[in-house]
Amino acid sequence: MAQIICRELAVGDDERLFCSGIDFSVEKGDYIAVIGAEGTGKSELLETLLGVRPPLRGEVIRGEGCVPSAIGFLPRLGAMDTLMPGKVKDVVLAGCLRRGRSLFVGRRQKDAARRAMEAVGIADWSEWRFADLSGGQRQRVLLARAIGGADRMLLLDEPAYGLDVVGRKELFDLLLRLNRTCGLSVILSTDESTALPPGVQHVLHLHQNRVATFKPLSEYRP
Repeated sequence: MAQIICRELAVGDDERLFCSGIDFSVEKGDYIAVIGAEGTGKSELLETLLGVRPPLRGEVIRGEGCVPSAIGFLPRLGAMDTLMPGKVKDVVLAGCLRRGRSLFVGRRQKDAARRAMEAVGIADWSEWRFADLSGGQRQRVLLARAIGGADRMLLLDEPAYGLDVVGRKELFDLLLRLNRTCGLSVILSTDESTALPPGVQHVLHLHQNRVATFKPLSEYRP
């Protein structure tokens, strides 16, 4: 069974509908780009997949084991900055605790946090205060946090926002490696004017007040 199946999904906020007719499925190891203009519901869709926002209509069906605690989440830059006190190692470790559904820090959680920090090249930042970091540095820490919390899937909300060309390439190379070598399914949102990351297999295009489209990359036309 697919990890996630969305049927006739509609997303929005308390005041209005952003996009409807969202039909797609996520298989193990998929790499999906969610694109659309501002206000088409990209963030709301990811939050719905994560289980923190109910759909306006339709349903999200989860395959065996693909529960919210098995999904790592990277919010849009700035969305969680004020909610992350303490040192870098504490921020990353919080993601590992969520994955294990435990409030207790053990060797397994610490090892997972260390591996996540090494994966994004921030192992030397362990004792730095998160509040003292720049925006780009915070993004890397939050990416490590998401990786530490990902057992089956990574959801990333415009992860390249605010990064320079070198930072974007490093990020996308890392995501492709995680997808190909670790088997993590990756779903990331991006502005429709931005080039798609290498390795993307399917494109889910959200349209304001129109039905969404889901196509393999080979069939997608902007």
